[in-house]
Amino acid sequence: MTMAFISDIHGNFEALKAVLAEIDRMRITEIFCVGDVVGYYSQVNECCDELRRRGIQSLLGNHDWYLGFGGFCTRSRSVNDCLAYQRTVISSENANWLKTFRVQMQIGTVQLVHAGWSDPIDEYITNPNED
Repeated sequence: MTMAFISDIHGNFEALKAVLAEIDRMRITEIFCVGDVVGYYSQVNECCDELRRRGIQSLLGNHDWYLGFGGFCTRSRSVNDCLAYQRTVISSENANWLKTFRVQMQIGTVQLVHAGWSDPIDEYITNPNED
């Protein structure tokens, strides 16, 4: 089985369409999203609708959690500004869909999370050797 993994769509429907077109061109039928369907860009409903239409399983990313469960980002005012707008436009059907996302997914011997093992939704992994 050939699989494709996508993530961090962040409401950018034009980019999502381009990536899915390439995946389709490659005849890959198993597609998984590793989180952050929403956030930043304005086409959250279009992105949610397309993934739902295709039956693409998605993990819960931090932006999906913020929007689906009413959370806020403690690191970024611009993220919260985007979330405030997205809360006004996301359909209730899509907001409820975000709440169905799992935190972890196992595919064969591979365990997937959006972020890190200590916090699978919102951990940022950095290189401790970087200055």
